[in-house]
Amino acid sequence: MNAPHARHPGAALVSPAALGSAALIIANDLWLKRQHPGLVSGKLSDLGLCIFLPLFLAAVIEWTLHVLGRRVAVNVSACILAASYFAAVK
Repeated sequence: MNAPHARHPGAALVSPAALGSAALIIANDLWLKRQHPGLVSGKLSDLGLCIFLPLFLAAVIEWTLHVLGRRVAVNVSACILAASYFAAVK
């Protein structure tokens, strides 16, 4: 039997933080930027992406490692990849 703290690969994508940040990105891009363009609406997607991207990358890494049958520190790898993406874009 699995331990109560055991997670399935990609479980972070259904966390409140991931779902909330995805909703923020979608609402901002589809409605707020068009109805109220400006500094705040321009930065809300960046904020949502700062939360969602590391969680998404962690899920991708977890699934990849699950398929390959290996375990490593996923959160650190996901944060490094997300920071590298933002550094490259900016």
